[in-house]
Amino acid sequence: MLDHPPAFDRRSVRLPAGEWAAIKAQAAQRDLTPNAVLLAGYAAVLGRWSRRQHFTLNLPTFNRHPLHEQVNDIIGEFTVGDTAGDSTG
Repeated sequence: MLDHPPAFDRRSVRLPAGEWAAIKAQAAQRDLTPNAVLLAGYAAVLGRWSRRQHFTLNLPTFNRHPLHEQVNDIIGEFTVGDTAGDSTG
């Protein structure tokens, strides 16, 4: 158990439009989505920070199907939990 409260720092970076366009173009050449590229970068940072080569990322995705005209007025949990991880061992 920790003897002090956890500390959180928010980090952010904003890419210039030209750099983001170049990343998206290179991703498209490799049949990757920009989201996949960002997720890979995020995973690389977490791996380095945690000093762990193997870990799992939980990726909640919004999954509210338009089954009724008032579906957006419903209060509830509509996420699907996907995972991304290294299954090599």
